[in-house]
Amino acid sequence: LALGKAFDVLSQENITGTFSDGDTFTYTSIISTNEDLEELPKVIQLNIFAFNGDGQPIVNFFAIAFTNVCDAYPVLIEGDSAGWVRFTELDPPPADSCPAAGGPTDPPVPTIAPTIASTTAAPVTPAPVTAAPVTPAPTTA
Repeated sequence: LALGKAFDVLSQENITGTFSDGDTFTYTSIISTNEDLEELPKVIQLNIFAFNGDGQPIVNFFAIAFTNVCDAYPVLIEGDSAGWVRFTELDPPPADSCPAAGGPTDPPVPTIAPTIASTTAAPVTPAPVTAAPVTPAPTTA
């Protein structure tokens, strides 16, 4: 579910199928598919219903809230997880929705690597240190 500021449903996508450990599914945000979007999602909520190895029903529920302030980009990082879901192949938002996120960029221009002048230090041999004997100071009672 993609929820708006008042937690009204902006979109709902049902992904069905038989998935096993290690399988993947794809979710595409409505900001990538709807050019006439009047409101940016404030929250995405995932409800995943499954069965464990013993055939018992299990649920993985999580919601991710967005500030919709580009200074907080990125919200998710590849490799992050929520329950048994691991986020992979995360794309940046469209540039017109979040200019700070950037988008496809030109490849970096190669530069000449800096060189460091070789320095050869003369070997250092430590000088022997002799300690002076220590005599305890007299004490008064």
